[in-house]
Parts: sequence; C-alpha cells; structure tokens
Amino acid sequence: MRFRRLLCISILLVTLLAAAGALAETSISVHFQGLTPHSDGLWTADALSGVFDVYQGDTLLGTLEVTDGVSGALPCGEESVLLLPRAESVTPGYLLQEGGYAVSIVPGQENTAQLLIYADAGFLEIRDGAPGAAYVLMDEEEQEVLRLTADEEGACASPDAVPGGVYVLHQETGENPWPDVLVEITPYRGAGSGSTVVDAAYVQAAMLTAVAPTLEPAPEPTAELTEVPTEVPTEVPTEVPTEEPTEVPTEEPTPIPTEEPTEASTETPIPTETPVPTELPTPEPTEIPTLEPTEVPTEEPTPTPTAKPTAEPTEEPTPEPTAEPTAEPTAEPTATPVPQGSLAGSVDVP
Repeated sequence: MRFRRLLCISILLVTLLAAAGALAETSISVHFQGLTPHSDGLWTADALSGVFDVYQGDTLLGTLEVTDGVSGALPCGEESVLLLPRAESVTPGYLLQEGGYAVSIVPGQENTAQLLIYADAGFLEIRDGAPGAAYVLMDEEEQEVLRLTADEEGACASPDAVPGGVYVLHQETGENPWPDVLVEITPYRGAGSGSTVVDAAYVQAAMLTAVAPTLEPAPEPTAELTEVPTEVPTEVPTEVPTEEPTEVPTEEPTPIPTEEPTEASTETPIPTETPVPTELPTPEPTEIPTLEPTEVPTEEPTPTPTAKPTAEPTEEPTPEPTAEPTAEPTAEPTATPVPQGSLAGSVDVP
C-alpha cells in the first residue's frame, strides 16, 4: 500500500515537471568575455560590457545590455538569432567580429550565448641587436609604452601583450645603434599568428622605405606643385577699394571710372523696351498724289480722266468708252467755230 502511494506521487511529480518544461518560455541571454594573451602561453578571461541588438530574421526583437559579462533574458522564437554589438558601447581594446554573432535556439528554454573575443594586443620580439642594448617603444605622443633589454645574443621580447597600433622603436644604448623605426603591433590570436619581429633586415628595409619616421601623418599633397611658395598668404580683399591699386592685376578688367567720383553709387541702367509693330502694314501711296489727302482711301482707284474736259461735268463717268457713238444726237448742237477771215457762212446742221 505504501509502495503504491510512492509510485503515484512519483508519477505525479514527473507529470508536473514535464508540464512545466512544456510551458517554459524560449529566450536568449549573453555571457560576454575578452581573452588577453600572455608570453607564457596562458590567457586571461575578462568580463566585458556592451549592448547587443537581437534580430530574428529581419525582425528586431529587442536589445540585451551586458554588464560585467552577464545580461538578462530576452524572449525569442524558435529560429536562430543574430547578436549585433554596438561598437561604441563595448569595452575598448577588443576585436569585434564583423557581421555580428549567430546563435542557434533550443525551443522551450533559456538559451545562453557564450561570446569570447580576442584582445587587440600582441607581442614584440627583437633579434640580431646589440648585446645588452636598451630599447624603448614609444606611442604617437612620444610616451614610453615598453622598455626592453637585450641578452648576450642581442635578443629580447615583451613579457606582456602590447595594445595594437603603430609605435616608434628607439635604441637607447648599445653598440651600432639602430635608427628609429616604425613598428606595428598586430593582434595575437594563438600560436599560429606569431609576434611582431624586428631584426637587422627589418631595420634595413625600414631605412630604404622611409627617411625619417614620423608619428603624425604628413598633410595631403596638392594636385600640382607650386613653383615658388609665397612667404605671406594672400589677404582677403576688403569691401571698400583702396586708394592705390594693388600690384597684382585682377582677372577681369575694372570699368572706366568717371573723372570725379559720385557721392552715391549709380544704379544699374534698365534697357528700354522695343515698340511692338502694328498687326496691319501701312497701305502703299498712290502714283499721283491728291491735292488734299483723303480721310479714308477708296477701295478701287479713280478712273483715268479724258483728254479734254466736258462743258458740264457728268454725273457719273462711265468706266470704259463705248465702241460706237450713240445714234441719237445731243439735245443741243455743238457750235463749230468759224475761222477768222473764212468766206464760208454759217451752216445749220440738221
């Protein structure tokens, strides 16, 4: 009987645990650490901080804020997620992976992404130097970053990782001193990456490629070389002209000045407008001008006058003469004048 009770209780507990597991929420969280190398081959894991945007496909689920290496949980679906770090929020001195970090998701539980990134630091090794020589590594502000002393074979190496970047290596003491050379420290990511090595061949190549290394970059050269540089830069022209002309002529000629300057500046002249021509042209003049001009010209020209004027003007002249004379005589005969001294008498014409 007691055995049956224990069996029932066990079955009930298993059922409850299974139901609880089925109801568990799928989520994602982050553990964030940085790996710093040491010369003895060991690594130090440091807790980092930063903010990550969490994407599932093209959907932004939210953000995870990591503090001292740990973040909270963010609910997510069953598909894989992409963690995109905000570079400005991450602890400086470490290398971030371009494109973010893809994380697979197991449904029904809290998924924790373990992110380990390398420090942006590497090692410096000197070979073929002077025995017992002292070397100083300086940054761009000419501050000492590392001091090394060579052994009897002229070799030495940095005991700790140096932050990545460009430095100047200066030999402070020792025989046959090397000239100052530029050295770039590259990140160390394990045995396959190696250290930055400076030896006699490195120095010789640096001497051939650069006359004198500088920490600050040189200004960008101009497109064309100037023949003779000016000692004093050209001044900005004043708004009011000077009384005496400048030695250098202007690109465009100045207008001819007046004999006496005006008190106020003249305004820009405005051009006059061209008159608009009439729509209808002027009629052509007649061949023989009239004594008095007509107010309105006639549509048809006046007919040509007869050779001799008539005694009385006709009411309306005919446009053209008839081919044959009229059959009926005029009401009053026309008197034919008799020449003076003629013997002929007057004759009545019927």
